[in-house]
Amino acid sequence: MCEIFVVSSIISSIFADKTNDWNEIFCRGEIVDYGFFGCTLNMTVISAWSQLEEWRKILKTKYPNIQIYYRSEEPGEIIYETNDVDGKSYFPERYILDFFDGSAYFNNLDEVAEYVSKKTGKEVKMEEEIETALDELETREQEENEDVFYSFHKFTINDEDKP
Repeated sequence: MCEIFVVSSIISSIFADKTNDWNEIFCRGEIVDYGFFGCTLNMTVISAWSQLEEWRKILKTKYPNIQIYYRSEEPGEIIYETNDVDGKSYFPERYILDFFDGSAYFNNLDEVAEYVSKKTGKEVKMEEEIETALDELETREQEENEDVFYSFHKFTINDEDKP
């Protein structure tokens, strides 16, 4: 059996007992979406500059049985990380390709290589080849549209923060 808490109750309970000072905890962000799927609470949180590590640690202290999986993306700081170590729980994607009009996620390097090979017309297999092919494509396409960019990243696996 699972316990279902109202999201606002979870958040307010972090600071209700006065042991945590909201002025000292980095919690700059907002919950933009949430929903329950069985006993799982999924939350989409947007924050600035980093994932909400302190907030998560406090939640774990307050609710020791909770398991928190996250995927953090901060393109401006080049932060791409997850604590879903084996990729079998919630976030199987290990690579991301950000581009001027969207993003694409990939479970493995072979998927990325296939996508980039089709997009660039150049056979690629390794990370360095992918980056080179995307740089070349970006340079060509910027001649017609200066806003074009391609940014390829591998998610760092944060196994010290696994649930």
